[in-house]
Amino acid sequence: MFSKAVTGLTLSSLKLSIGSGANLLTSTQTLTTTDNITWTVGNLAALTKTSAVCTLALSPSAAVKDTYGNALVTGATANFTIDATRPPRRSRRSPLQPNTPITQLTIAFSEPVKAWACRPFP
Repeated sequence: MFSKAVTGLTLSSLKLSIGSGANLLTSTQTLTTTDNITWTVGNLAALTKTSAVCTLALSPSAAVKDTYGNALVTGATANFTIDATRPPRRSRRSPLQPNTPITQLTIAFSEPVKAWACRPFP
C-alpha cells in the first residue's frame, strides 16, 4: 500500500523470498490494483502452502512514479510468517442413549479459523 497513487509498478519491482533465498515470484503471479494505492499479488497458493518465514521486498525504481512524476527512490521490506499447520481437532463425546437425537454440539478450535463449513454426516 502506498500513501498516494503510483504507476509503473510491476512484478519485477517485487521479490518474495523465504529467508535470503531466490525470488519466488514468476510470470504465474499477478499484480493488480483498483486505485493504484493498494496493490495485490495474486496466484500465491503454490508458493505459500508450507510453513515459512517470508520477506516481500520492493526495490527502488525510476519506473514507479507518483502522480507528480516523482520516482520511487527508497525500497521497502515486510516480513511475514506462513503457518500452514492445521489446528488440531479435538472431539468430545457425550454419553448418548441409543436412538436419542443430538440437540446441541459444541465445536472449539485452538486458533482462529476463517473458512469452515458444517456438512451433514453420511
